[in-house]
Amino acid sequence: MQSEYADSLYYDPVGDQKRSELRDYHERETVRLYRSQYASKMLALTERLSQHGCITPNVRYRLENPTEPQDIEYIVARLGSLCRCSSED
Repeated sequence: MQSEYADSLYYDPVGDQKRSELRDYHERETVRLYRSQYASKMLALTERLSQHGCITPNVRYRLENPTEPQDIEYIVARLGSLCRCSSED
């Protein structure tokens, strides 16, 4: 149903604006859900990683303050690399 709606926007004269609004909403909702479900866990994890010198202050800030879906992708990639390193020990 949602893809049919998105497809219909291509034939709508103001479709670009509607697609842009839909994309912006989706990005805000993704970040909101991430923060509501994972932010407290991420704060605890970054505190421990920081104490042990495993991450820089810049990385810590980025992990704790996602504002776009690309930030969440970055977090997932960083966590994946940390998990691979710890499983190799």
